[in-house]
Amino acid sequence: MKIREILDRISESADSKKAVDESKVNRSESKVTSGDTVIGADGVGGEAYTSESEYSETVTKERLIGEISDELKISWIGQLDGQIRCEILGEDPEKVILPKWEEDDLAVPDAYSALYFYHVLALIALLRGNTQEYEKFCQERDGVMTKYAKFVIRNRK
Repeated sequence: MKIREILDRISESADSKKAVDESKVNRSESKVTSGDTVIGADGVGGEAYTSESEYSETVTKERLIGEISDELKISWIGQLDGQIRCEILGEDPEKVILPKWEEDDLAVPDAYSALYFYHVLALIALLRGNTQEYEKFCQERDGVMTKYAKFVIRNRK
């Protein structure tokens, strides 16, 4: 699997949220008062805000996702890949070359590549200050990483 494929999955995930994000941004033009509920673009859900400033802060955090550069995401993926190469695959840390370009191959096969996806989403959630999402994505990443480690152990020769 190549880094570009992971970035595309992250972009697709962000695009699916874009309609909801734009709904929040468009509503920022109207006055949001304490206790207002803003319904998502899909017509369901919604968030109640205790103040106009809380709403503004939420919109700002939502915009942050789109502002995270591919270079930063690639560095996060590369760091995780290096960790996997050392801790799971047993490669010599001094000889590991971290992937840093979109076309670089990653250590983990496609079947377990979701761990990179969840890793980046966890770090984005952390930047947004959403610790609940951060913990959820970390658990997802760790679950896939555990399955991958078991796969490696079973298939060692």
